[in-house]
Amino acid sequence: MIPLLSSIFMTAIDLFSAAAFIFDKDGTLIDTESIWFAAYERWLEKYGSTHTLSEHQDMMGADARESIQFLQGRHPSLPQGEESMETLLQERQQVFEATRAEMGIRLQPGVQAFLDRCDRKAKTIAMATNSTKENTETELALLGWHQRFSVVVTADDVAKAKPAPDVYVEAARRLGVAASNCIAFEDGVRGVQSAHAAGMKVVFIRDPRFMMPIPPEATIVVESFEDLIGSE
Repeated sequence: MIPLLSSIFMTAIDLFSAAAFIFDKDGTLIDTESIWFAAYERWLEKYGSTHTLSEHQDMMGADARESIQFLQGRHPSLPQGEESMETLLQERQQVFEATRAEMGIRLQPGVQAFLDRCDRKAKTIAMATNSTKENTETELALLGWHQRFSVVVTADDVAKAKPAPDVYVEAARRLGVAASNCIAFEDGVRGVQSAHAAGMKVVFIRDPRFMMPIPPEATIVVESFEDLIGSE
């Protein structure tokens, strides 16, 4: 386990004293970052460019428009300007859907066991994601998670995506729980900043494949949910 970042030592028991858990989706619960990486590789190849790991690290947790603006800045071969945005958004989505259909989706390590524990403890859980409503609903359906979360908030439901706190503030509001009594689970710097700005403690799931920089706003850092399961 990666060392704790702060003096707040949160054991599994401490975690479950919170009123609600609010989870990011991509890269936190579901291994979609590997799909996005492959999709960006394929998409940029069409324009004679290469998608790199460092580039992907910079993009992790960004919403669709921010991702495209970032890539336009890095890859001059992409159609430039806001006038190209809608076309690029459609292309990006089409490539992602095809890649997702080919690779399939799977849960991140320890997720199922952790969610099972949430069930056993009757823990209120919600989702707050920078993903679109379309992708979120599709993936929840693929996993059979239609009724899994009390609340699901996507980038389409709020004015500003992460790192703004909007999705986490809205999730807590819909749950009727004070943000200070929620714990967020995130794998990206933007997401950690978003949850922290909303007033939540944050568990940073640092995927060893991507090795994101550790944000100072994180309360604790682990490599996977397996580190949080421990003993009852």
